[in-house]
Amino acid sequence: MKSKSVGLLMGCALSLFLVTNSASASVSSDPYNAGKVGTVTYKFTSEIWDRGFTTGTTVEAVSFVKADYNVTSGYMGANARLYVGSTMKASSGMTYNDSSVSGFYVYSDRLKAEATYWSQTAAEFYHGNGYTKFVGYKSPNFILKQKNLVSTLRSEELVDTETPVYIQEVQNRTEYNVNANGETFGSGLSAETIGVDPDLIEAYGTNGLKGFVKSSDLEPTISTPEEALAINPENGAVKSIPLYEVDGVTIIGQFDLVTRYEAVQ
Repeated sequence: MKSKSVGLLMGCALSLFLVTNSASASVSSDPYNAGKVGTVTYKFTSEIWDRGFTTGTTVEAVSFVKADYNVTSGYMGANARLYVGSTMKASSGMTYNDSSVSGFYVYSDRLKAEATYWSQTAAEFYHGNGYTKFVGYKSPNFILKQKNLVSTLRSEELVDTETPVYIQEVQNRTEYNVNANGETFGSGLSAETIGVDPDLIEAYGTNGLKGFVKSSDLEPTISTPEEALAINPENGAVKSIPLYEVDGVTIIGQFDLVTRYEAVQ
């Protein structure tokens, strides 16, 4: 399904008070209809939001998950992933609803570096005897270019609904590469077509190096809502996981999972 742009925010802030922590969904994918899992029907989107600050605008990946009625705690999970090019730059890690709600937002870390960004949601839902996982549509690209004039207090934000050729090629891959240890590796954006994540997902570490994180570290396999809640991060928590070479053994840095979420009644 083709992604679509939800909106475009451009302009100048009138005062410090208007930009301190405002947020808006700047771009969003079409809803991914997961259908009925167990007895509940779910859908979710991949979004990028901006927040205005006096030091420049930040962007973050946002996952919005919606059920057709309130579900039990731990029944639905989402991971908001933010990409620069085809490489994951930020992630919330898989985060589960910690109360009975019909939906929730999950947010990645906020970044303000000038770049072209995409977001993509990975979600999973309890079906009564384990979880069914889905990787949703990527968002349209979002180009962040910070303005230098302090008086503007905002960034220039551009949305281009045309997906670059190299990203199309990543999306359209039908299989991952395999390393010497038999592990698949590649961009998480390919999961939209392939249907599953690679064992090793391409990512930038906190040291700026490009490497790979293990999908099992990013999204541990669980079987029950009780297990989901036991590993659910605290709101605002930061968890570090290793960044590897393509061999999946040599550690070259770390990747931080920064988790924030908000329930929707």
